Amino acid sequence: MKALQYSQYGCPELIQWNEIAIPEPAALQILVQVKAESLNPTDIRIRMGFIKFTGADIFPKTMGMDFSGIVTKIGEDVTNVKVGDKVMGYMGAQGGSFADYTLADASTTLAIPANLSFETANTLPMNAATALKVVNAYLRPTAGKTILINGAAGGLGLFIVQYCKLKGATVSATASGAVMEVLKSLGVDEIIDYKTTNILQTGKSWDAVVDTSGKLDFEDAKVLLNENGEFSTMVPKSAFGQPGRTDGTKKENAVFAQPGEAEFITSQKLAGEEKIKTFVGKTFLMKNSTTAITLFETGKLCVVGKVVLTA
Repeated sequence: MKALQYSQYGCPELIQWNEIAIPEPAALQILVQVKAESLNPTDIRIRMGFIKFTGADIFPKTMGMDFSGIVTKIGEDVTNVKVGDKVMGYMGAQGGSFADYTLADASTTLAIPANLSFETANTLPMNAATALKVVNAYLRPTAGKTILINGAAGGLGLFIVQYCKLKGATVSATASGAVMEVLKSLGVDEIIDYKTTNILQTGKSWDAVVDTSGKLDFEDAKVLLNENGEFSTMVPKSAFGQPGRTDGTKKENAVFAQPGEAEFITSQKLAGEEKIKTFVGKTFLMKNSTTAITLFETGKLCVVGKVVLTA
């Protein structure tokens, strides 16, 4: 089978398709024929060597942190899916889904809701589940709580918007262009056009601010916070695992969130019940994945939602 791999940390030019053996599932693993996979900022940070975990210097590495596809083999102790099932899942930091087949843990693989395609289902494992984890742990929306989402157009931001609205929060979002209509349809209470308005100069403040874009820093964002307000950034300036900064009653949350099993199950349920919407901004064929990755990480894909690769 073919797998998209790199043998050292660095630029996208180092990525190449390699021929490797189809793996065999262990007792609690599932072999999936991949039908779709999506691009995530964390894919890029790991490949560049900015985020390293156990086994970080073992090469080659196969890219890809989430997938959707068809189960072709299961380990002897797997009970939640069977051969032939349409499934979706996430890989964690080790990656491995940008391939014809991928090995996944049974605990991080779920059935695709009947109302979703391979492409739309692929938005759930990393983005929807991670967004829910961020919302529950850091934003804690309640009726009347005011929340600003900076960077609402991406796959993560769109789910954060929806989860906050489901909890009754008063949501503001920065956006521009086509995504503004999408945000209106999701019930966003206030949309601020970042191309015409400097959010830092509006004089407005919120109970919580979350930045998915990496364009806000705590030192600037403090003016956007009410007393006891919290600023959560998905692109922290602090070192990995270090606590965020504080200033009086205001605090920063340096968020290094990954999806959890509970959040993934909840996201699957909400999507199946059509209580949250999925957004695919653009699709590429897997054979054109290197082009897609280059455009994605250089900021040349201005889309609403996820960038998905399909078989």
